[in-house]
Amino acid sequence: MKTRLIYILSFLTLATAQMGCRKKTNDTTPVKDVPRQAYVQWFNGTLNSTRNFMYVNGIQINGTTNSFGGVFPSGAYSSAVYSGSSGITIKDTLSTSTQVAQNFVQELETGKSYTIFTYDTITSPKRLIAENGTSVLNGTNARVRFLNIIYNPTPPPTVDIFSVNQNNFVVMNLPVAQLTNFFEIAPGVSDTWQVRQSGTTTVMASLAISTSSLMPNRRYTFVYRGSHRAAANRGAALIAN
Repeated sequence: MKTRLIYILSFLTLATAQMGCRKKTNDTTPVKDVPRQAYVQWFNGTLNSTRNFMYVNGIQINGTTNSFGGVFPSGAYSSAVYSGSSGITIKDTLSTSTQVAQNFVQELETGKSYTIFTYDTITSPKRLIAENGTSVLNGTNARVRFLNIIYNPTPPPTVDIFSVNQNNFVVMNLPVAQLTNFFEIAPGVSDTWQVRQSGTTTVMASLAISTSSLMPNRRYTFVYRGSHRAAANRGAALIAN
């Protein structure tokens, strides 16, 4: 009887230990990793660039070339890529091209959106990288920021952004490679934004703003790009971020 009692107690002890082990295993079962993503947009303001592609960690992200004045992706605000410390290359893929490739490392944080603005010339390309903001916008206004990436061999004059409809300046004395903060601007209003050489009425470029150009609770960047000396290459663009 005593032997049988010891056998029963030993069996219960072993069963309890096994249940505890199983519970511990279940509690520590790893959860499958969810891909960490950041979002990238690219505006090409590099003069004379044509067959340009972007690579993130060796993966080509644009299917068609992005030439001067183009934005990628063209039909969406941004392209999803893996977040983290990322190696980025922007280059012309033609073997005989004289364009200098841009190779750099950028920290892309999970859930954040970035726009890469390339500018200057193919022999001396430069870039400016800006976060687009991830906070939820509330209200009726659009948010617009202004960027000057005009090219000139010597530092060009600063520019003002003039609203014809308001008969007033939106931004003044904006130098090259300078990006403003976001401004709140009422959507649904027809206007013309002129880029003027600071302190003058000389219009360097202009952009028509239609009633559908700006949407409530959307972010945009107004870009002045091209060549300061060549009117045919100067212009302005409004891109949604």
